[in-house]
Amino acid sequence: MSVIATVAITAFVVSPSAHSEGFLDKLFGGKKEEQKGPPPEVTLQAPFPTTPDANTGNSQNKLMGIYGSNGAVVEDANNLSKPHRSEKQIIEWATEIVSQAMTINVKTYENDFKKISPSFTPYALQEYQDYLQKTNMVAILSSNSLRLQAVSSEEGTVIKDGAISDTYHWLVQIPLMTSFYNMDMETVDKSVTTQSQSLLVQIQIGRVAPKSNNDVGLVVERWSVSSNAKR
Repeated sequence: MSVIATVAITAFVVSPSAHSEGFLDKLFGGKKEEQKGPPPEVTLQAPFPTTPDANTGNSQNKLMGIYGSNGAVVEDANNLSKPHRSEKQIIEWATEIVSQAMTINVKTYENDFKKISPSFTPYALQEYQDYLQKTNMVAILSSNSLRLQAVSSEEGTVIKDGAISDTYHWLVQIPLMTSFYNMDMETVDKSVTTQSQSLLVQIQIGRVAPKSNNDVGLVVERWSVSSNAKR
Protein backbone atom coordinates (compact mmCIF):
# COMPACT_ATOMS: atom_id res chain seq x y z
CA MET A 1 0.00 0.00 0.00
CA SER A 2 1.37 3.42 -0.93
CA VAL A 3 2.19 6.11 1.63
CA ILE A 4 -0.62 8.31 0.34
CA ALA A 5 -3.15 5.49 0.54
CA THR A 6 -2.04 4.82 4.11
CA VAL A 7 -2.53 8.50 4.96
CA ALA A 8 -5.99 8.37 3.41
CA ILE A 9 -6.99 5.56 5.71
CA THR A 10 -5.33 6.58 8.97
CA ALA A 11 -4.95 10.35 9.07
CA PHE A 12 -8.46 11.15 10.30
CA VAL A 13 -9.73 8.25 12.34
CA VAL A 14 -11.34 10.51 14.92
CA SER A 15 -14.88 9.24 15.46
CA PRO A 16 -17.20 6.29 14.68
CA SER A 17 -18.65 8.22 11.75
CA ALA A 18 -15.27 9.18 10.36
CA HIS A 19 -15.14 6.25 7.96
CA SER A 20 -18.08 7.66 6.02
CA GLU A 21 -16.13 10.75 5.03
CA GLY A 22 -13.25 10.59 2.59
CA PHE A 23 -9.77 11.65 3.59
CA LEU A 24 -9.71 14.49 1.09
CA ASP A 25 -13.20 15.70 2.02
CA LYS A 26 -12.02 16.05 5.59
CA LEU A 27 -8.82 17.73 4.57
CA PHE A 28 -10.28 20.13 2.03
CA GLY A 29 -13.93 20.28 3.08
CA GLY A 30 -16.82 18.61 1.31
CA LYS A 31 -18.94 21.74 1.25
CA LYS A 32 -18.51 25.38 2.03
CA GLU A 33 -19.16 26.47 5.59
CA GLU A 34 -20.73 29.73 6.64
CA GLN A 35 -18.10 32.41 6.97
CA LYS A 36 -17.98 35.39 9.27
CA GLY A 37 -16.33 38.57 8.18
CA PRO A 38 -16.89 42.10 6.92
CA PRO A 39 -20.55 42.96 6.29
CA PRO A 40 -21.97 42.95 2.73
CA GLU A 41 -21.72 46.72 2.41
CA VAL A 42 -17.91 46.50 2.41
CA THR A 43 -17.59 43.33 0.33
CA LEU A 44 -19.07 42.16 -2.94
CA GLN A 45 -20.94 39.49 -1.04
CA ALA A 46 -20.42 37.94 2.38
CA PRO A 47 -20.42 35.08 2.83
CA PHE A 48 -19.34 34.10 -0.67
CA PRO A 49 -22.00 32.54 -2.90
CA THR A 50 -21.46 28.91 -3.84
CA THR A 51 -22.45 29.45 -7.47
CA PRO A 52 -22.17 32.40 -9.88
CA ASP A 53 -25.11 34.78 -9.95
CA ALA A 54 -27.07 34.20 -13.14
CA ASN A 55 -27.82 37.93 -13.28
CA THR A 56 -24.23 39.03 -12.93
CA GLY A 57 -23.83 39.48 -16.66
CA ASN A 58 -20.63 39.72 -18.62
CA SER A 59 -18.25 41.94 -16.69
CA GLN A 60 -15.73 41.87 -19.52
CA ASN A 61 -17.32 44.88 -21.21
CA LYS A 62 -17.08 46.98 -18.05
CA LEU A 63 -13.49 45.99 -17.44
CA MET A 64 -12.38 46.51 -21.01
CA GLY A 65 -14.11 49.88 -21.17
CA ILE A 66 -11.02 51.66 -19.87
CA TYR A 67 -8.77 50.15 -22.53
CA GLY A 68 -8.19 51.49 -25.99
CA SER A 69 -7.87 49.28 -29.08
CA ASN A 70 -4.12 48.99 -28.41
CA GLY A 71 -4.64 47.97 -24.79
CA ALA A 72 -3.63 51.35 -23.39
CA VAL A 73 -5.55 52.75 -20.45
CA VAL A 74 -7.69 55.65 -21.58
CA GLU A 75 -8.96 56.73 -18.16
CA ASP A 76 -7.19 57.72 -14.96
CA ALA A 77 -5.61 54.47 -13.75
CA ASN A 78 -5.04 56.06 -10.34
CA ASN A 79 -8.78 56.19 -9.70
CA LEU A 80 -9.24 53.18 -7.40
CA SER A 81 -12.99 53.11 -8.05
CA LYS A 82 -12.33 52.07 -11.67
CA PRO A 83 -10.93 48.76 -12.98
CA HIS A 84 -7.32 49.09 -14.14
CA ARG A 85 -6.84 45.53 -15.43
CA SER A 86 -8.77 43.46 -17.95
CA GLU A 87 -10.79 40.47 -16.75
CA LYS A 88 -8.19 38.14 -18.25
CA GLN A 89 -5.41 39.87 -16.29
CA ILE A 90 -7.41 39.65 -13.07
CA ILE A 91 -7.95 35.92 -13.56
CA GLU A 92 -4.29 35.35 -14.42
CA TRP A 93 -3.16 37.20 -11.30
CA ALA A 94 -5.67 35.37 -9.11
CA THR A 95 -4.66 31.99 -10.54
CA GLU A 96 -0.99 32.63 -9.83
CA ILE A 97 -1.61 33.74 -6.23
CA VAL A 98 -4.01 30.90 -5.46
CA SER A 99 -1.73 28.26 -7.00
CA GLN A 100 1.21 29.55 -4.98
CA ALA A 101 -0.81 29.58 -1.76
CA MET A 102 -2.08 26.03 -2.25
CA THR A 103 1.30 24.58 -3.24
CA ILE A 104 2.76 23.65 0.12
CA ASN A 105 6.18 22.21 0.85
CA VAL A 106 6.94 21.99 4.55
CA LYS A 107 10.66 22.49 3.90
CA THR A 108 10.09 25.91 2.32
CA TYR A 109 6.74 26.83 3.89
CA GLU A 110 7.94 29.74 6.04
CA ASN A 111 9.70 31.48 3.13
CA ASP A 112 6.83 30.73 0.76
CA PHE A 113 4.37 32.21 3.25
CA LYS A 114 6.42 35.40 3.52
CA LYS A 115 6.43 35.72 -0.28
CA ILE A 116 2.66 35.52 -0.69
CA SER A 117 1.72 37.51 2.42
CA PRO A 118 2.06 40.98 0.79
CA SER A 119 -0.63 39.95 -1.71
CA PHE A 120 -3.20 39.47 1.09
CA THR A 121 -4.94 41.86 3.45
CA PRO A 122 -4.53 40.91 7.12
CA TYR A 123 -8.12 39.60 7.17
CA ALA A 124 -7.68 37.42 4.07
CA LEU A 125 -4.34 36.18 5.35
CA GLN A 126 -6.03 35.13 8.58
CA GLU A 127 -8.72 33.30 6.59
CA TYR A 128 -5.98 31.47 4.68
CA GLN A 129 -4.15 30.57 7.90
CA ASP A 130 -7.41 29.46 9.53
CA TYR A 131 -8.01 27.14 6.58
CA LEU A 132 -4.57 25.56 6.95
CA GLN A 133 -5.04 25.21 10.70
CA LYS A 134 -8.53 23.73 10.43
CA THR A 135 -7.36 21.11 7.94
CA ASN A 136 -4.15 20.48 9.90
CA MET A 137 -2.49 20.67 6.50
CA VAL A 138 1.11 21.42 7.43
CA ALA A 139 1.24 18.83 10.21
CA ILE A 140 -0.22 16.12 7.97
CA LEU A 141 2.21 16.86 5.17
CA SER A 142 5.14 16.94 7.58
CA SER A 143 4.29 13.74 9.45
CA ASN A 144 3.83 11.81 6.20
CA SER A 145 6.76 13.36 4.27
CA LEU A 146 4.43 14.73 1.61
CA ARG A 147 4.08 17.98 -0.24
CA LEU A 148 1.01 19.46 -1.91
CA GLN A 149 1.15 20.60 -5.53
CA ALA A 150 -1.63 22.81 -6.91
CA VAL A 151 -2.25 23.61 -10.57
CA SER A 152 -5.10 25.38 -12.31
CA SER A 153 -7.41 22.73 -13.77
CA GLU A 154 -9.73 25.11 -15.66
CA GLU A 155 -9.84 28.78 -16.50
CA GLY A 156 -11.02 30.91 -13.61
CA THR A 157 -14.10 33.12 -13.67
CA VAL A 158 -14.95 36.62 -12.49
CA ILE A 159 -18.44 36.08 -11.08
CA LYS A 160 -19.04 39.56 -9.68
CA ASP A 161 -17.28 42.92 -9.81
CA GLY A 162 -17.90 46.55 -9.02
CA ALA A 163 -16.99 49.57 -6.94
CA ILE A 164 -17.72 49.58 -3.20
CA SER A 165 -16.73 52.50 -0.98
CA ASP A 166 -14.75 54.10 -3.82
CA THR A 167 -12.67 50.96 -4.44
CA TYR A 168 -13.09 48.46 -7.27
CA HIS A 169 -13.37 44.76 -6.36
CA TRP A 170 -13.61 41.43 -8.18
CA LEU A 171 -15.02 38.14 -6.88
CA VAL A 172 -13.10 35.35 -8.62
CA GLN A 173 -13.41 31.56 -8.67
CA ILE A 174 -10.31 29.49 -9.50
CA PRO A 175 -10.64 25.71 -10.04
CA LEU A 176 -7.54 23.85 -8.82
CA MET A 177 -6.28 20.29 -8.93
CA THR A 178 -4.24 19.52 -5.83
CA SER A 179 -2.06 16.40 -5.60
CA PHE A 180 0.10 14.84 -2.90
CA TYR A 181 3.67 13.93 -3.79
CA ASN A 182 6.60 12.58 -1.84
CA MET A 183 8.41 15.51 -0.25
CA ASP A 184 11.70 14.49 -1.89
CA MET A 185 10.22 14.47 -5.40
CA GLU A 186 11.43 17.78 -6.85
CA THR A 187 9.64 17.53 -10.20
CA VAL A 188 6.15 16.27 -10.95
CA ASP A 189 6.18 12.83 -12.56
CA LYS A 190 2.86 12.29 -14.35
CA SER A 191 3.46 8.53 -14.37
CA VAL A 192 3.35 8.41 -10.57
CA THR A 193 -0.01 7.54 -9.04
CA THR A 194 -1.10 10.27 -6.64
CA GLN A 195 -4.04 11.13 -4.42
CA SER A 196 -5.69 14.22 -5.90
CA GLN A 197 -8.63 16.49 -5.18
CA SER A 198 -10.45 19.05 -7.29
CA LEU A 199 -10.96 22.29 -5.37
CA LEU A 200 -12.68 25.60 -5.97
CA VAL A 201 -10.89 28.56 -4.42
CA GLN A 202 -12.94 31.74 -4.25
CA ILE A 203 -11.26 35.03 -3.49
CA GLN A 204 -12.25 38.66 -3.43
CA ILE A 205 -9.67 40.98 -4.96
CA GLY A 206 -9.53 44.72 -4.42
CA ARG A 207 -7.58 47.60 -5.88
CA VAL A 208 -4.90 49.30 -3.79
CA ALA A 209 -2.52 52.14 -4.56
CA PRO A 210 0.61 50.69 -6.23
CA LYS A 211 3.75 50.90 -4.11
CA SER A 212 6.03 50.91 -7.16
CA ASN A 213 5.91 50.91 -10.95
CA ASN A 214 6.03 47.10 -10.90
CA ASP A 215 3.21 46.76 -8.37
CA VAL A 216 -0.03 45.53 -9.96
CA GLY A 217 -2.09 47.37 -7.35
CA LEU A 218 -4.17 44.34 -6.34
CA VAL A 219 -4.69 42.54 -3.05
CA VAL A 220 -6.64 39.46 -1.89
CA GLU A 221 -9.35 40.60 0.54
CA ARG A 222 -11.26 37.35 1.17
CA TRP A 223 -10.31 33.65 0.91
CA SER A 224 -12.51 30.54 0.73
CA VAL A 225 -11.92 26.91 -0.31
CA SER A 226 -14.47 24.21 -1.11
CA SER A 227 -14.58 20.87 -2.87
CA ASN A 228 -15.15 21.09 -6.62
CA ALA A 229 -16.54 17.57 -7.01
CA LYS A 230 -18.62 17.15 -10.15
CA ARG A 231 -22.20 16.49 -9.25
